[in-house]
Amino acid sequence: MLREARPGAHPRFPAQWATKARTLPAEAVAKGMPADEVLATCRSVLDSFGSAQPEDTP
Repeated sequence: MLREARPGAHPRFPAQWATKARTLPAEAVAKGMPADEVLATCRSVLDSFGSAQPEDTP
């Protein structure tokens, strides 16, 4: 199920979300994944939103 993004996030949302967003990339880097690969994976996941591409396809 795809949800439409609401225009304009709550003013505090970006800072609150950034704290949570650090967790998975930090884990990947701690396990030895290069930063460019972490970024590529994140970009792939973002690009998959709204498409038929599965989230877990790098």
